[in-house]
Amino acid sequence: MINSEIEKFARAITIAEGWLPDKESRSFRNHNPGALRSSPIAIGQRNGFAYFLDDSVGFVALCWDLAMKCRGLTKTGLKPLDSIEDLIKVYTAEQDLEKLDNYIKIIERITGKNRTTKLEYFQ
Repeated sequence: MINSEIEKFARAITIAEGWLPDKESRSFRNHNPGALRSSPIAIGQRNGFAYFLDDSVGFVALCWDLAMKCRGLTKTGLKPLDSIEDLIKVYTAEQDLEKLDNYIKIIERITGKNRTTKLEYFQ
């Protein structure tokens, strides 16, 4: 279910989300590299975001979340034939088009896939 492509996608999201240990961001303090709002394996929520036992559990939660979204198994409405760009628009809820474009460019650079790549690729 969680493969190397999902892991690469998840690592790209951690970078795009600004998960930086030296900055002590909220996602870092919450052991939540994907800035997930909720997760079935979270141990709670702080200020509207999930928090996890440790960083590795938070990363697994992010991978699982992405795998479910790529398979169309979440309430987001995403389906396997949707694109990376569609997923990122849902994932970030970013309204600023320039910030959204920069986020997507990070994902493209790290995954080596372009914004039109279908989510089914990651299955």
